[in-house]
Amino acid sequence: MKKTILKSLIFISAVGLFFLWPSIGQAKSWEITSWDSQIRVKEDGSFSVRETRTFDFEGSFSWVETEVYKDRVDDIVDFKVYDELNQELFSPDVVITDGYSSVHALLNISATDEQKTWIFEYKVLGGIGFFEEHDELYWNVLAQDRDVRVDLVTATVYLPREVRNLSEYAQTIYLGPSGSTEQSDNYEFTNNRTIGFWGQSIEAYEGFTIVASWPKKIIEDPGTIRIEATVDSKSFEGAKIIIDGEETAYTTPYAFQIGDPSNIEETYNFLVQKFGYETEAQEITIRKGETSVYVFNMIETWWHKAWAIILGVLSVVVWLLPFFAFYKYYHRWKIYGQDPKQRGTVVAQYEPYKDIRPSEMGAMMDERVQLKDITPMIVDFAVRGFLIIKEVKRAIRKKDFKLVRTNKCPSGFSECERLMFDGLFGSKQEVKLSSLKNKFYKKIPDITDSLYQAIVKKGYYQESPKDVRKRYIALPIVIFGVAVILTVFLTPISPQVGLLFPPFIFIGIIGIMFSIIMPKATVIGAEAKWWTKGFKLYLSKAERFRLERMTPETFEKYLPYAIVLGVEKKWASRFKDIYKEQPQWYQSATPMRTFALASFTRQLSSFNTNMGGSISSSPKSAGGSSTSGFSGGFSGGGGGGGSVSAG
Repeated sequence: MKKTILKSLIFISAVGLFFLWPSIGQAKSWEITSWDSQIRVKEDGSFSVRETRTFDFEGSFSWVETEVYKDRVDDIVDFKVYDELNQELFSPDVVITDGYSSVHALLNISATDEQKTWIFEYKVLGGIGFFEEHDELYWNVLAQDRDVRVDLVTATVYLPREVRNLSEYAQTIYLGPSGSTEQSDNYEFTNNRTIGFWGQSIEAYEGFTIVASWPKKIIEDPGTIRIEATVDSKSFEGAKIIIDGEETAYTTPYAFQIGDPSNIEETYNFLVQKFGYETEAQEITIRKGETSVYVFNMIETWWHKAWAIILGVLSVVVWLLPFFAFYKYYHRWKIYGQDPKQRGTVVAQYEPYKDIRPSEMGAMMDERVQLKDITPMIVDFAVRGFLIIKEVKRAIRKKDFKLVRTNKCPSGFSECERLMFDGLFGSKQEVKLSSLKNKFYKKIPDITDSLYQAIVKKGYYQESPKDVRKRYIALPIVIFGVAVILTVFLTPISPQVGLLFPPFIFIGIIGIMFSIIMPKATVIGAEAKWWTKGFKLYLSKAERFRLERMTPETFEKYLPYAIVLGVEKKWASRFKDIYKEQPQWYQSATPMRTFALASFTRQLSSFNTNMGGSISSSPKSAGGSSTSGFSGGFSGGGGGGGSVSAG
């Protein structure tokens, strides 16, 4: 086993992570039956949006929240929410938060199996695109990142005045998931200033983005400047833009429009920043109707150049560290983790190693205590005459079993067997497996620890394998976790620095994998393992060895060991012509006229499955909620969209 794990270390590049599945919440659902967006474009380049959204709730809901993103617009202002009677809502019915990148609204509601309608109204600044031959509105009416469908969506764009040749300008709708180029021509010109768009059955995770265009000079161009950065005359992306001394979320290249459409011009102090580069601030004036490009020439600092050289050298060094770590761990394993050399060829052994019990055998061989090592104790108790296993007839297909204590006084038990036996019965005379669910699991840790202590006490290991793994795994886990965090957070800031930490992720993985094989058997333990391999050989291929020993008593005596070693079916198949009667310690709910060992083995396998499920079952915590969302940025479109959820 250790050799197999050791060989796999060379090829392992990731460690599996365990995820908790969310518990199923209350049975409730919701969808949006209609979404109507009325968009009125103003001559100053701003536009107002009035969205009427109708929700269909099944189950009880206490809140709805929505978020409209300011992606590719200057700002969203005057955000208001109305009920279906057109009455404006205020706190605490609605809580509106105006953030830097979005406007968030939380509605506190009470809705059960009914439809509800709300109206969301706001004004958008800097959301119109100005081009050489036309102006346009590129707007996410519905974004794609939501998990509910919208039955009907309509959007109507009203221009500030009539346009004689409006139908000659292109209009379109983008549909589908993020990045989709699927288009629809579901639009019409209601008159010379109104364009209507519509769509039906917009499924979850599909967007609905409109593009409305019209000729120049219908609305005023508020003025645009484009901020760019270069290094050695080459375009430099990602430099942070500072406006009037305040950091923004914008990076180069980026275009700005006049913030207040009523102004003819506005002047700002612009500066771009990037770690390791310098440039000077510029006073820039944005004038209505003008489009300008301002380029900031970034100069790399001397210390950043030196730092780049140092990082290059460090990169070579740190990427060699995983190989060094593997060598060190391997060397340490050879000294402190490799088992003493066992005998040569495995030969059949006709009995277990000395006085080892079945559960101890399983823990010793695997160097860990698993459920498959604990459940065979029940069969072992039964074979030794301490209890009877009774199959219980139930109305449903799933079986249940009853454990009944015999009059034989429990004696000769090891500590783990005593904990198991007392944990099953306590002061009771009999117990059903189903009654152990969500109760017995509390006793498993003590039984597990006592099994580890047993294989140490009998000299198979100098120290509990569990304690050895814990000691060796702690540092690699810390290294792995810290390296992942630093890589994730530092790479966006400085890719050169961020790339120094992935090698430590591999070091953590190597350490974790070696910790699994670090428990070291003693000379006695190595001998016991070799002997047990021979005993397993005998159990799985018994017809080849000493047929005269194949008695019903032999079958029962070694059955718990066969279960632990996973060869009970092979062991049973050797006795099909010898074992003719159902054992006294097992009582089937449907006794057979003629006993069949194969059928008995299947029943016993069913018992083990039920036993494992019952003793390990623990209560599940309740909770969970129904949530869905969608966000802006569909197909490279403009602002809008946002997210919506309910619960």
